[in-house]
Amino acid sequence: MIKYRRGGKTLCALYARENCIGFMVILGKDEREKFEAGRNEYSESVRKIYTHRAHRILYPSGGRAPRDKV
Repeated sequence: MIKYRRGGKTLCALYARENCIGFMVILGKDEREKFEAGRNEYSESVRKIYTHRAHRILYPSGGRAPRDKV
């Protein structure tokens, strides 16, 4: 895993495995708010990825976002 950090914060990470790579962009609160405000300016595929991964939001305390119980 390779992480790009700036100002003590991880901004993105690259994961490499055999026959597979992954890329993760870390959004802070301000970035999430900006994305939500301009959500319709992004492609449908980007919106789907964001929506699908929104449940994986981590808070500064390291805890996960609360999820509805089923």
